[in-house]
Amino acid sequence: MEQPIVEYITIAAYVILVGSLGFIFKSFNKDSNDYFRSGARTTWWLLGTSLWISVVSASVFTGVAGAQFESGMAPMASNFGIMVSLVLLATFLAGWFRQLRLITSVEVIRNRFGVVTEQVYAWKHVVLQPVYGGFQLFGLAIFVSAVFGLPMRGVIIGLAVTIALYTFSGGKWAVMATDFLQSLILIPVTILVSVLALRAVGGIGAFIEKAGEAGLWELTKPAGAFPDGKYTWAWVAAVFFMQIVAQLQLNWSARFFAAKDGREAKKASWLLLFLFIFTFHGMIAPFVAKIMYAEQVYEVGAVLSKPVEAAYVTVCQELLPAGLIGLIIVAMFSATSSSMDSGINSNAAVLVRNVVPPILRRMKRNQLSGEGEMKLGKLISLLMIAYITAIALYLSSIEGRGVFELMLDFAAIVNFPLTLPTFLALIFRKAPRSSALMSALSGLVLPWLAFPVLQSLDIQTTFQVRVLVIALSGTIGYFASYLFARFDDEKHREQIRDFYRTMHTPVDFEKEVGESNDDAQMLILGRLALLVGGMMLLLLLVPNEPWARISIICLGLSVGSIGGILLWAGVRARRKKRALGGVIPPGHVQ
Repeated sequence: MEQPIVEYITIAAYVILVGSLGFIFKSFNKDSNDYFRSGARTTWWLLGTSLWISVVSASVFTGVAGAQFESGMAPMASNFGIMVSLVLLATFLAGWFRQLRLITSVEVIRNRFGVVTEQVYAWKHVVLQPVYGGFQLFGLAIFVSAVFGLPMRGVIIGLAVTIALYTFSGGKWAVMATDFLQSLILIPVTILVSVLALRAVGGIGAFIEKAGEAGLWELTKPAGAFPDGKYTWAWVAAVFFMQIVAQLQLNWSARFFAAKDGREAKKASWLLLFLFIFTFHGMIAPFVAKIMYAEQVYEVGAVLSKPVEAAYVTVCQELLPAGLIGLIIVAMFSATSSSMDSGINSNAAVLVRNVVPPILRRMKRNQLSGEGEMKLGKLISLLMIAYITAIALYLSSIEGRGVFELMLDFAAIVNFPLTLPTFLALIFRKAPRSSALMSALSGLVLPWLAFPVLQSLDIQTTFQVRVLVIALSGTIGYFASYLFARFDDEKHREQIRDFYRTMHTPVDFEKEVGESNDDAQMLILGRLALLVGGMMLLLLLVPNEPWARISIICLGLSVGSIGGILLWAGVRARRKKRALGGVIPPGHVQ
């Protein structure tokens, strides 16, 4: 489908804006502490929106939307698992995680399980984390390819170059600032799509009725309706459990290290929970696609390996007014790049903080300074982007498998057994240092011995069976490690006890971190939000129907009003700081 030139102009303007953020926030970075965790000075509202949009990606609007198109509510099992996990995070875990007072997730592994486990998980993080970035890039390529008819490989490379521009220079500050602006775009645009979809189907009542007639409200499907045991009660339970383990584990802790203290981390988690529940409206569009545009979905998705993944795209093409297709692409771009750039920054941190120092010690070389770590982190960020791009290009060559299926299989077989011990460590705290490695090894190896036995007994190794076997194998390995607890001397036992004591010790921000820069965050992001809102209002110049113009005005004003509130709050905070004799950090906006 040929798109008006205004769509390309919208996308180009957005790319230029986010590409400049790295240079805007470059002055915030003095050393690796700033570059990798924003100096632990991030406000709760900035961290919360950054965490939320890092959970969302274009694969939600392609792979997940396609799964909802074909099966209804069943794929929401993943969302329900995340939602329950976020309640526990917001209640206490987020604060505990911030109070670990570290920079990378692998440092958490070292302090709990020892140096050997640290190195295993460091390399695991470096090798496997970019795979998820590859999935996100691939998901975005599907969306853009279906809308514009552009080759997926070109889209993948173009997105990677844009992300490199701001991640390379601005580090964690630029990543979170971009996340915040992207959320301001994503939220109102996706709301508009849902509203237009409800309007097209005849309103909320008609939507509920017609979705019921199409069987879309069914949480599960009968066995045999879909291959690999998908969407049955057992599949739903397996996906739910996997998400609980994925969210409530020590590797999640690094997401909160940028918070000012434990209380700010918890407030950020409550905001994350609210925004996540709010995004449930995203299922409206694929449901409406099933009810009204099923034939068009297969036509639009004919160029894809799994045509149903064009469900959300099709609704956008059918209902959005001229000029707003570009904004929805920007929204998908936003969600995808957020997932990618967070992974890039965290991977660079792991390499610089956990992999390079032991190598330098073995070579009897001096350790890097904070500034040296930051420079190396920038170089590694570029290499990570190249790695992620290569993975996305490979995924684009696989035929017949959707993004949702590929991500679930990868998560279950590879990531789940490595994550399980870091989940168990939050519950069974007296496990010895060897528990993580023994659990991971058992979860990775034992299932491949068990699967042939199950098949010989005519037990089908469906997705849920694989998850169950991996969970049992990993848990057995974790508790088997207690047999080797005697090899941990008193020093190591005290290290484990100290790990949990630190986790429960509140952070004194003024003593441990220093002065905040809340005013600078609000002023810069307020001005940028006003700019984005103004750019949205320029779409009024495009010929459109009255209702379309009203939609554009609502979008622009919603973003601009947030910018105005932040600017007002930033000015007040700065005046208060000056009245109290506070010193404004150099390089920040005056």
